Amino acid sequence: MKTSTASVLALALAAGASLGACTLANEASSLAISTICPPNAECSFTATCDAQYIGEVTMDSGAVDHLWLIVQVNNRLTNNADASTGRVNTHDAHITSFQMEYDGGFALASAVWPAPNYHVSAAGAASVSMLVVPPTTFTAAMQPAQPVQVTARVRAKGYYEDGSTFESGEFPVAFTWCNGCVTQACPKAGDVITGTCPPDSLGQVPIVMTCETP
Repeated sequence: MKTSTASVLALALAAGASLGACTLANEASSLAISTICPPNAECSFTATCDAQYIGEVTMDSGAVDHLWLIVQVNNRLTNNADASTGRVNTHDAHITSFQMEYDGGFALASAVWPAPNYHVSAAGAASVSMLVVPPTTFTAAMQPAQPVQVTARVRAKGYYEDGSTFESGEFPVAFTWCNGCVTQACPKAGDVITGTCPPDSLGQVPIVMTCETP
């Protein structure tokens, strides 16, 4: 049987959903998380976001135990290689972890999420990394009785090629945490969801769902 595929941006049917984190640059830091990238049907990203996501950010912990975001990271240090002296570039940044502190209507302990494959941000360039907020195992006792607003204050940590370490400025991710507030379905009756971007993230926003006709 032939199938057809349609990609849709799912919306949260939730009261009081928050705005996504806007671009924030900390001039005191050479490396900065700059923005959230909107997901796409291919779940494929270049070194920079095609656009800045400024919509709702929601995690329905009745359906999903994580909030998976794609973020752009900017390395402001320039390539310091010098062929005339034989000096090699030492300004590429290796992100080893993201550290999170939380504010808002629900108590969450500080958390550290290891960066995938020790993400590298080249000198003088932008790159894209995935970020899980919050990287916490949920229990029934942690489910909010009603939607609450939470802000994760995220910092990237790691080291440069010369061995020196860095900690980025804070990047705030404001999101709504709820239990049962997100409804996601294919726009065409009878179609089924066969994939999402980010993967395995039904119950969160932002998300792109791929639907097929059986």
